[in-house]
Amino acid sequence: MPRENEEESTIENLSPLGGLIIGIVLVYASLTTEGAVLFIRVILGSVGLVVLVSLVYYLHSKYKERGIKDAIRWLFSQPLKNEETKQDTGDKETEKTPPCPDKLKNKLYFERAEQECEWCGKNIDNPEIHHIKPRKENGPNEPRNLLVLCPNCHTKMDSIGRSKQKYKARKQNEGWSESE
Repeated sequence: MPRENEEESTIENLSPLGGLIIGIVLVYASLTTEGAVLFIRVILGSVGLVVLVSLVYYLHSKYKERGIKDAIRWLFSQPLKNEETKQDTGDKETEKTPPCPDKLKNKLYFERAEQECEWCGKNIDNPEIHHIKPRKENGPNEPRNLLVLCPNCHTKMDSIGRSKQKYKARKQNEGWSESE
């Protein structure tokens, strides 16, 4: 596992366009170098292909949800210092939404959820607040975007569609008012 993190940080610190150029130059050099030992040509080509494949894999895994425009924008720019806490919104960067305030968390837990998981209905002592639209996507700290969950259900939320989560939050909010 640490190895994956090391590779990712190495790729993130590399200028994307620089990586692309290095890969292309190495593959080109391996194909056009005359008189060089075959072994050297194979090494150059292999390293070049590894760089290119790594860059394509990284682009695919990092930007498959964001879309091709963000992937191309990343390729021709410097990567963000801390991509997990920042979001590229065109010309300006914004930080992700802060965690749900304790006052709102307690209000949701005691008044709306009545100390139960809003997904499975079990009584819970340690509630977790789930953002339907994630904080990293600037999902707001508003009752319509929040669910009070037990740790087990919170873990499952990534595999449950947002439309179902929104429906559940809407149902939870029907008989409850934040101002009560």
